[in-house]
Amino acid sequence: MHAVRRTLSFLTLLIAAGGLVGCSDEGGGSTRSMPQAPPAPATSRDFGDHVLHYRAFRSDEISPQIARAHGLTRSRHRALVNIALVRKVPETIGQPVRGEVGLAARNLLGQQKSVSIREIEDGESIYYIAETSVSHNETVIFELEISPADSDTTYRLSFSQQFHTR
Repeated sequence: MHAVRRTLSFLTLLIAAGGLVGCSDEGGGSTRSMPQAPPAPATSRDFGDHVLHYRAFRSDEISPQIARAHGLTRSRHRALVNIALVRKVPETIGQPVRGEVGLAARNLLGQQKSVSIREIEDGESIYYIAETSVSHNETVIFELEISPADSDTTYRLSFSQQFHTR
């Protein structure tokens, strides 16, 4: 259970990183209105026995401490995709699952992007981090394939993300 909390804590930190980037403390006066953020795209998919969590974002959105701890490069021109697979277990928040992970990336012109992916294990927590380069206003289409070690099934997911590097 402790390992699952660590995995979810890491996922929460990565997901929250994107949500805090646009916040500011501008304005004066006693009445301030908080700008409304657009709805966040889905970052998980239920596949029956498993839930797949994923999120793509610029690597400079993570803290220097997290980057150092996991050997990640922080840059406006680098994108990270965080992937975690959890097996559903009744009366719990789930059990992290190891799997074979493949990720292909291409831009809107159909140009394939080089992607490096690695598994990170922290105690019983298991997640996968993929890295690729991005340009300003580039939309990247990700095609994710994951085969859980505890199943003969392969899950497929496609999503896109536009990156702003300025």
